[in-house]
Amino acid sequence: MKKFYKNAAVIKSELESKYFILLDKDHLKTPRGSLVEIPNLYLAEAILEEWLMQTDKIILSEMPLTQLVITTIDLVQPDTNAYIDKIAAYGNTDLVCYRSSGPSSLVSQQLMVWQPLIDWLEEEYSLPLTVTTSLSPVLQPLDTLEGLHNLLLKYSVFELASLGSAAMASGSLVIALALCRGKINVKSAFEASFVDEIWQNEKWGYDEETKVRQQSVHKDLESASLFIELYQKS
Repeated sequence: MKKFYKNAAVIKSELESKYFILLDKDHLKTPRGSLVEIPNLYLAEAILEEWLMQTDKIILSEMPLTQLVITTIDLVQPDTNAYIDKIAAYGNTDLVCYRSSGPSSLVSQQLMVWQPLIDWLEEEYSLPLTVTTSLSPVLQPLDTLEGLHNLLLKYSVFELASLGSAAMASGSLVIALALCRGKINVKSAFEASFVDEIWQNEKWGYDEETKVRQQSVHKDLESASLFIELYQKS
């Protein structure tokens, strides 16, 4: 998309503690036409910086925080329950619950990286998960699945956008929760998302397609972490 503005700025609502992005004289809106309202100055300034960095063309792939705020307003806010259902569904087939039966070095790596996350979920929220080495889907405790759903109900729409992005990137609600709760950092979340692949890469090397895909996931995790961190700042 060709750049259509010369100047960009943050302005504050006169009546509420909300912030807007002004592109020349026009307020930034989502693709569905909704006004982009940002809850604090930290997040607003970070989103503004993305618009200031654009040159001749607007490249949305280089604007992850803008994409997340659009997701919040256009996708999460209109039907929050449906979005929660979508995220909660990752608990049924969470990556960290599916282990290899061999070789022993991979089994040990999965145990070392994934088990502390499962233990944390149980200790922090009393939500145990069942682990399997079978290729067939494992039935998780109904109380845990219900508890994960109820846990997500406590988050704001902005936090849910971050959690959803991290869960989709990693294939794991547990990893997403741990990242967005500050239990693990982006590096650890990335490594947890690719335990099997990293193990294979260390033995046989990387191909270009794998590198590109992993870089994309790392970027999504990094953006989700930053978005929720800025949102929660006061």
